[in-house]
Amino acid sequence: MTKIAANIPIYGKSIDKDSILEADVLIAGKGLAGLSAAFFAADKGLGTVVSGGTSGCRYMSGLLDFMDICSEITDDPVPGFSILPEGHPFKRINPGYVRNSIHSIMAFLSENGLKYENCGNKNSLVMTSAGSIRTAYGYPISMKAGIDSLKNGWPVLIVEFEGMKGFSASQVAQGISGYCGVRTLRIRFPGTAQNTELCPESAARSLDLPGNRRILAQSILPYLKDVKAVGFPAVLGIYQTDMVIGEMSESLGVPVFEIPGYPPSVPGLRFEETMVKGLERLGVKFFSHNLISKISYENDFFEAAMENNSGKTKIRTKGLILSTGRFLSKGLIADRTRIYEPLLGLPVTQPGERNSWHSRFYFNPEGHPLNRSGIVTDEQMRPVGQNGRPVMDNLYAAGSILAGQDWKMEKCGASLSFSSAAKAVDSFKIGMDCKSLASAEVKYLDKTGEDHGNIIFSKAV
Repeated sequence: MTKIAANIPIYGKSIDKDSILEADVLIAGKGLAGLSAAFFAADKGLGTVVSGGTSGCRYMSGLLDFMDICSEITDDPVPGFSILPEGHPFKRINPGYVRNSIHSIMAFLSENGLKYENCGNKNSLVMTSAGSIRTAYGYPISMKAGIDSLKNGWPVLIVEFEGMKGFSASQVAQGISGYCGVRTLRIRFPGTAQNTELCPESAARSLDLPGNRRILAQSILPYLKDVKAVGFPAVLGIYQTDMVIGEMSESLGVPVFEIPGYPPSVPGLRFEETMVKGLERLGVKFFSHNLISKISYENDFFEAAMENNSGKTKIRTKGLILSTGRFLSKGLIADRTRIYEPLLGLPVTQPGERNSWHSRFYFNPEGHPLNRSGIVTDEQMRPVGQNGRPVMDNLYAAGSILAGQDWKMEKCGASLSFSSAAKAVDSFKIGMDCKSLASAEVKYLDKTGEDHGNIIFSKAV
């Protein structure tokens, strides 16, 4: 058997067709919750394996939400906790813990080359490609000058590229005109022909090349009169975004910034790739595009079977964190009569009748009852059965699969994922430590026949 240890990178090691890998914890899902759970687990020295298909990170804007459900836009996320419904997961996680989890992830991203920051522990106003203004708690440095422009009323130039769908400079301008002066510019992207469709990811990879950055800057220079910042679609590089931002700002003589837009999201791609590469350095083993086909649980161990074109792999772990998401990622599945959890068959809290799943009006400010469906957990993030007791001691759930929340309406997607993942890992680690100490106490008593209180634990360890 192969033992996976934290801080020992083993990603890429060949695996025999019938091999069994042993680890401390298996994380099912590699979206926001799965990747953050892997970080918190590896950071605590736990041998960690992650399994999952296509990540939902490709749909994220790159902005990290904390909370904003008050009737008006507010810079303080904490008051929102007091008006959450009783069944919300945040009723079991205090705001300070949530805040710390967000800052931990932002620090990890920054350490691995994707710089994130926060404005005084408060929400900031951010312009979007939809022509709206929204709040965000954490943001990539690439969007900072746009936030400063809204805050200080700087006149800005918004640039759009011919052939790029889903981004309109005039639409952005309409949304921010009440906050700052704004002009728009439509140009051809470097190296593209007329009437060529431009994919955001291709544009971003193209701007990793210095020559394309110089051409782009030269095409914008004649239009900078009375402008203090320049905004672009979120395509300013993939792997060298800081360099792209720095060189473009220096060439233009004013700060440049990105405006988050629609999927596929380049900032989301950066987030995912940065997290994965950083976690690999911590020794986390990824089985990307490997879905779990079967899980068994016996003698306090999980054994998961995964299949791909090269064969089958089995993973044996002490703990399992379920972070498979909701309907889009098939962590939950809805048929004509019910909503169910397909991997383990866990009980799912849901509206009773099909006709009560949705509100009568699509844009109902209270959301749709369906969106609060999910897995109910105890204080330790362990899924519970109908009797209110944990289904298994070392099974945990994190992220959007949790019942009682509507992260879109409450603007708490990132904070929910990060904090529930952190608490699940903390609970698992405490449980492991307690079992180890209890085992040490039994061994010590068997050897000496004496009980000297808690001292025996330190001696045994």
